[in-house]
Amino acid sequence: FETNFYRSGGSVFVLTEKGLMVITDERRRHKKPFPVGLAQYDQGHDLSIAARAEFKQEVIIYTLSEKKVQILPPGIEPATYIPTIGCALTGFDMTTDGLEFVDFFENKPEKAYECRLKWDISHIGIGTYSVAALEDKWFLGGEPGIPVWVIDPKTGKDVGFFAGQQGFVDDGPNWGLHASVADFCGIPVT
Repeated sequence: FETNFYRSGGSVFVLTEKGLMVITDERRRHKKPFPVGLAQYDQGHDLSIAARAEFKQEVIIYTLSEKKVQILPPGIEPATYIPTIGCALTGFDMTTDGLEFVDFFENKPEKAYECRLKWDISHIGIGTYSVAALEDKWFLGGEPGIPVWVIDPKTGKDVGFFAGQQGFVDDGPNWGLHASVADFCGIPVT
């Protein structure tokens, strides 16, 4: 165990049928667990408290059909503040799967000790829900703005992302360029 760690925290790895949810961190220019955060001093005895608190504060998974139901693991209370995401979230659906302990991780680049949990929702059809990332200090208003990506957990490559009302969008090779963008870049318009 390293002796120069100076902070600790928790993260949750959310697995979907398409892969692992992550968000970008522009400060370090990488994709990070979603959610992830630092522990408060009084959470030091159980870092899973920090992971669960981050889940409650940052993650909104909601059904597309009803456009109102938030999907949560047991033991996570519904968010007390839900920003405008184009639908009113009024109900809650607890899945039968809970957050599972994975391990403790020595994050040497960030000098942190992390408790890692996992939530597997791969049995919930990817086309039935969407995801919003909430950060109360981002964009001065706390509105969703950071896209939630899905990566292949074996390769780390992008698989797709969640787009508000559309839900999961494949990041496949068939994406083309808008004609105006192609022309601006000097690429023949097809």
